[in-house]
Amino acid sequence: MSVVRFSVSLPKSLAKKLDEVYPKLGFKSRSSLVEHALRDYLAEALAGEGKVVGVLVVLYDHEKSKELIHIQHQFLETILASTHLHVTEKLCLEAIMVRGDAQEIRKLMRFLRRQKGVKQLKSIFVSVPEANNGGPGGIRTLDPPHAKRVLSH
Repeated sequence: MSVVRFSVSLPKSLAKKLDEVYPKLGFKSRSSLVEHALRDYLAEALAGEGKVVGVLVVLYDHEKSKELIHIQHQFLETILASTHLHVTEKLCLEAIMVRGDAQEIRKLMRFLRRQKGVKQLKSIFVSVPEANNGGPGGIRTLDPPHAKRVLSH
């Protein structure tokens, strides 16, 4: 495997944390940890074409990020529900359950990521089988606004 070297600029505190953590996580170098993290990130970012179901987890400074609710209202057809957690006096965590077209969900993620005060955005997606419109346990996924679970017999 050929290797390409390039530089990455990081805040000093993040670089220090990287140096502290990579051996504890079983990586032989910073580069191997960054390579692993990039592979995971790209796999998630590029995964899922068509219909997907998932959760977006956003950690943000609520004093700086006033637009999250407005953005969620722009994606009413995609967002099924959200849960809010106060982590500290300033930090909040929002778990946003989503369903719909993968490209539309990626668009939502781009909007969220650009918001001032957003510290982290994580996503977990599950592809929705379209061939027989049935998933594990025979659960069918219906499109909003008539979203409900239908169990097959």
